[in-house]
Amino acid sequence: MVKVLFFLLLVFGIMFYPLIISGNVNYKSSVKVKPKKVADVTLENGKFFIYNNELEKKGDFKVLDIYKKGYVAFYLNAFDVIKNEKYRSYKTVFKNKYITGYDVWYKNKDIELKTKKAIYNKDTKILNGGKFELYSQDFRGFGGSFKIDNKKDLYAENITYYIKVEK
Repeated sequence: MVKVLFFLLLVFGIMFYPLIISGNVNYKSSVKVKPKKVADVTLENGKFFIYNNELEKKGDFKVLDIYKKGYVAFYLNAFDVIKNEKYRSYKTVFKNKYITGYDVWYKNKDIELKTKKAIYNKDTKILNGGKFELYSQDFRGFGGSFKIDNKKDLYAENITYYIKVEK
């Protein structure tokens, strides 16, 4: 009988020991640091926001794959708040200073452009591409290749366009 009581006391002692000791332990509290500036890029629930002291670009994506040397976004929709431009792409590859888009749609206040592949250089701020379709309020056309510089000037090769004329 004494052995059974000793065994039960030992089992209950082992069970309640952590509860008794936990009241005396002081855990270190975490220190909260307030950021001094807004993060450059914010990603949440398939949406992104790019800041440069203010909201510069916003948009959404369905899939984002992150790799060591870049990342790939599928079904990317972006809106440049400052320049009032819209971008849409089926697949976008961000690698170093180049952004490559496949099945790209681009629209600013003057033109709407569609192409199968476009490459944007972040340093020179030039958008290059192959075969394209171009739409505007005054004309529409298509061509072999194009280049849009940072002043939004369009340079195209082998372009065929139709001017809209009122009758």
